[in-house]
Amino acid sequence: MVSNPYGDHLAEAVNSASPLELVALLYSKLSGSVAAARRCLAAGDIAGRARHVSRAMEILVELSIALDRKRGGEVAANLASIYAFALAALQEANAAQSDGPLEATERVLAPLAEAWRELCPAAWDGSASAPEMLGLNIPAGAPVSFCG
Repeated sequence: MVSNPYGDHLAEAVNSASPLELVALLYSKLSGSVAAARRCLAAGDIAGRARHVSRAMEILVELSIALDRKRGGEVAANLASIYAFALAALQEANAAQSDGPLEATERVLAPLAEAWRELCPAAWDGSASAPEMLGLNIPAGAPVSFCG
């Protein structure tokens, strides 16, 4: 099997990124996905809305799994509750094709997203894509796969 050098490099960069960089990037992508889902809903783009809601849900699941509930105590429990609320709201938004739950998701996640924006601005300001933020130089449109 032929290895994909861009995929290998991206995987290495993700694996070596700091937890701060990874969480900031996830929050950036989460906020962007919810906003994109709202735009798609307003435009009547059902497939686009579903794709962005699914991406946001995947990110929330990963953030929830990553919580250290033992060491994180009350903070981790509160974050788990916020993530559960957001997941339920996204499911409702997708099923009902309604903006209200998407708006509620944005509202509840906004303070967390803002905190991560302040901690790691490169994940938010558009000056760096995900690979660039992690120190990669992958040409636009280059095929990237973690499968090799």
